This record gives sequence, C-alpha cells and structure tokens, in this order.
Amino acid sequence: MRTNCFLFRHFASEKTEAFLHSFAFLSYQALFFFVSWMLSSLLFSLFGVLFSVVMIYLFSDDGNLFAPLAFFYMLSFSKFPDYGNLPYELFLALGIYVFSIFLFILKRIYLHIPFQNNLGSLGFSFLFILVTIGISYTISFLNSDSIYMDYGLNYFLYLVLYVFVYLLLNSIGTKGYGGTLKKIFVIFDLLILLEIIFISFKNSQITYDIGWGSKNTIAITLECCLPFLAISEKRKAFSFQKLLFIFLILITYVFIIMSNSRGGIITTLILTPFLAYLLAYPVEWKKRILLTLGFTLLFGLSIFLFYSNIPEVKEAMDLLFSRGNDISGRDKIWFHALDYFYHQPLFGGGPVSLFEINDRAFGSSIRTEVMLCHNTFYTMLALSGLSGVLGYIFFNLQAIFAATFHKNEMRFALYCFIFLGFVHGLIDNTFLSPTYMFPVLIVFCFAEQPDIENFLQKFPKKRS
Repeated sequence: MRTNCFLFRHFASEKTEAFLHSFAFLSYQALFFFVSWMLSSLLFSLFGVLFSVVMIYLFSDDGNLFAPLAFFYMLSFSKFPDYGNLPYELFLALGIYVFSIFLFILKRIYLHIPFQNNLGSLGFSFLFILVTIGISYTISFLNSDSIYMDYGLNYFLYLVLYVFVYLLLNSIGTKGYGGTLKKIFVIFDLLILLEIIFISFKNSQITYDIGWGSKNTIAITLECCLPFLAISEKRKAFSFQKLLFIFLILITYVFIIMSNSRGGIITTLILTPFLAYLLAYPVEWKKRILLTLGFTLLFGLSIFLFYSNIPEVKEAMDLLFSRGNDISGRDKIWFHALDYFYHQPLFGGGPVSLFEINDRAFGSSIRTEVMLCHNTFYTMLALSGLSGVLGYIFFNLQAIFAATFHKNEMRFALYCFIFLGFVHGLIDNTFLSPTYMFPVLIVFCFAEQPDIENFLQKFPKKRS
C-alpha cells in the first residue's frame, strides 16, 4: 500500500487488478444492474454505480475499467428515457460517474502515476465528427426556429460528453488488459439474454421489449458480443471451455433470429464464417482452414435444426425471405434525410433534423426520440452532410488501423467488430446509437492506442 492522504487512498496491486479484471467482479457489477432493471428502479442502479466507482478508484490503476460501467448502466433501464423527460436519477448517476473519473485523474497526478499522452485509437475521427456536428447545429440554430432545437442541443451535448469521456478514459488506461474484453462481453451477453428470458417468462411469450431497447437495438448489442465470445484463450482446437462458448454463441444466434430484426439476422449470418475462423484460430493454418469449414458447417447445421424445431426461429426466417427487398417504410425516412442534405450538402441539417424527420415521415405530433435513419450513411448525410460521411469513413479507417496492431485472435475479432457495425449500419442504426457506441467505447479503450512511433520504425530510413 502506498502512503497517501485520506482523499487519495490507493490500494492497487497485481492481486486487486486481477480481481477487478475478472469474471467475478464483472458478475458482481452485472448483478446490481440486473436487479435494478428487474425492479424498474434507476435509484437502485446508483448502488451499482457507487459500488463500481469506489472499487475502481481504490483498487485499480486502470481507468479503462470505468468504460463498461456506462454500458451496464444503460442495460438497467426498464424504460429508455427520452430527450424531453430525462429523469433526475440519470443526472445523478452521470454526475457520480464523471466526478469519479476526475477524482481518479487527480489521484494519479498526486501519486505520480503516468498518463497516456494520446487521443486514443479513435480520438481524431471523434473530434472531427464532433466539430462538424457542432457547425451543423450552429447553422440550424441561426436559420431555423424548430420546436426541436433544444432536443437537438441535448443530443449534441450527449455526443460531446461521449467523446470527452472516451478521451479521458484513454488517458488514464493501463496497457496489457486487452484480454478483459472477452470477459466483459461474455457478461454482457449473459445479462442481455437473462433480461430477455425473464421478461418473456413474465409475459408467457417471447418478447424483446425490455426497456432500454427493442428487437433491432437488442440484436445489435448481442452481435457486438459475438466476436469476443469466439476468441480462444486456450491453444487447443477443442476444449471443454471452447464447447461452452460455442453453445453460448448458438444460443445468442437463436435469440438474434427470434428478434425478427432483419439487420440482425442478415449480419449474423454473414458473420458466421468469420466467427468459425476465430474459433479455429489457435491451430496452425492448414488445420485452421479445415476447422473453419467444420465450424461453419456446425453453425449451418445448428441453424437448420433451430429452424426445424423452434417455431419462433422458423417464423422469423420465413418472414425474412418473404419480405425480400421490402424496406419497411425506410424510403420515407431516407427521402427526408436526403432533403436535409440537398439543402445543406456540406454540413446537413444538424442534430435537430434527426428529431424533425420523425414528424415529416410519420406525423405532426411532437416526438422526443431521436430518429437515426436506419442507414448510417443517410443518418450522417442528414446530420452533418458530406462532412459527416467523411468523418464516418475516417472512423472506420482509424478503427481498422488500430486493429492491425494487435496479434492473432484479438486483431481478427476487432476486424469482425468493425465489419458488423458497418454491415448492420447499412440496414439499421449502429453508428451514433448508444447500443453500438457504448460497446465501441469499451472495445477501443481496452484495445489501446496503436504505437505509431514503433509503426514508423518498421519502415527503413532513406540513406542520405
């Protein structure tokens, strides 16, 4: 234990770090937020926030541990708050969260614990996107008297806070804990499945209306877990642990398919051979190809068996194929999204447009929920025009660049994570949606900033 004043008590050690990065601690956190969700009590979830921040503050040097807490808290919402009626418990939890991070930073300064002097893997693209959205909001503020101006401001402030927290967490993270990602997403996957099972049992039928999300948002969060469930920790082609994770992946497949989320089903099916490759990764490459084919066939056979024996799966798959290229009213949304882009090609209609599109497409009543446009590119065109699309492309390029610095399974898992966000984003809402952006925050905090200096040293210097 280090000698320090009362405010900056610090008990971090290898033993405490191992515990705080373990399945056990993550399970304790999940329990608080599951009970909060079950009781429909955001006030109870404050106990989860307090428990988590106190443990991290006292016993860890790794500020990245604050990242999963934001996602845990979101999963405790039995009703997702709208931008016109934010509960006081949300502001209280947010205040505790941000204050704890600031106090953590002050403690590091006091104890001379070094900071990472970088913007994180995605910092440049996030700042670029934030500036363009800020400009687009300013333009709309000066040229519009929309009733949604305050809602647009709230959404912009949410994005500012998100980027701010991301930059803070990257500066106070500790390298070497990338393996924690698998544990985090295993717990998230189990927690989400448990919520679906609980509410379905309560209603005596399969239902995905669990408060913080519905079928599409839930499918996205479950998809985000899949690449990390497939990472093999043991260097064996087969093990009991791997069989357990294959079983968990297949169960997750069932729940994604039963959600009737077209984007979720299509993205998951496309992702299947990549997950098979991840599961086969520990062995040498010749056997890996055969194992990849074997695991792909296993997944295909399992899906066929689910289709043949589970009525909800059969109904969802039949509906998927019967709908064909039916875009389910998205054309109305895309028409209005493009209208904002045509009027302001460089910076779009700003955050206000994402609320106004609801009115234009579906009626004139005041709607306080944000309308992401069921396609990332249409969303960015409406929100901040060509500048926004450029920022989104920049985001993906930075993410791919960061992934290349990792080894073996983690690198490929990150590629899969980026890929699923892009593919599902062509069909539904991913980028800027909290159910996708919170996993992004976690992944690219723990995935660490690439060491650009070491990267440049790989290239031979020109002789003078």
